[in-house]
Amino acid sequence: TLCRLIKANAATATLPVMILSSAGELGFARRFGEAGAAAFLAKPVRLRQLLTAAALAIEGREAGGMITAHRSQ
Repeated sequence: TLCRLIKANAATATLPVMILSSAGELGFARRFGEAGAAAFLAKPVRLRQLLTAAALAIEGREAGGMITAHRSQ
């Protein structure tokens, strides 16, 4: 995946990767977390969710686990 390529490249490996997807199942979040993503947000995403996730990822708080937000069913 693109996320794995970004994380495998020494020049970009430290950049936090955020995934925004229309696929909101937990399996997708797990797969991107394993690829090194800092955040997984399922569309539709509220602006506040996006800004909070971006701020946490930039601050490096993803080290304690991936930031996720899924659709309410």
